[in-house]
Amino acid sequence: MFRLLASSSPLVVGLGLAWAMAQTEGKPLRTRLRAVLGGWGGTLGILLSASFSESVVAWVKIAAILSAFGGFVVGLSLLGESLRVPREVTQVLSGILVVALVGSVFWLGPLIREAADTDPGGKATYRRISMTVAASPYMVMGYSVFAHDPLHSTDLYALGLHDYLYEKPGWIGPSGAYAALGLLLGLLSRGAVELRKRGSP
Repeated sequence: MFRLLASSSPLVVGLGLAWAMAQTEGKPLRTRLRAVLGGWGGTLGILLSASFSESVVAWVKIAAILSAFGGFVVGLSLLGESLRVPREVTQVLSGILVVALVGSVFWLGPLIREAADTDPGGKATYRRISMTVAASPYMVMGYSVFAHDPLHSTDLYALGLHDYLYEKPGWIGPSGAYAALGLLLGLLSRGAVELRKRGSP
């Protein structure tokens, strides 16, 4: 049960936070924090309860991954607001990006496999697969938390990527990357707001 819940948690957190940010746009900060932390904390709470049957240490890693990924989604929403993009559009675009990142291997895998035929040395293929796997919180959890190799599982075997070398991701690097991107997006949104204030009469 814990692994099943953990596997679906990136989608739950990503889509949930995009919805929460859209629904609370323009509302007081306390209201926004309550909505965001409620969804994020509720998911982590359920996962913590389920982790006692397997590994609390695994929950700590998952919490870090989800927190960083959630911060990235919040940063996207803030940037959309600062650019005055309609909240419905921001939510939809954020949701599409969340799904694309979580399922990156599903839609990029066939493209990588096809391009591999024109990469005799395999260096480009190695880099493409490594980046695609590291971009997906779902794949990162599989490799770094549960010591599971998703690309060699029966579900993903048809992609044909198991025949190639690639770097298996840890949880610290991708988490740090998502956290940094979220912070950068937040700073950009703040900068956009300040520029608009200065430009207004």
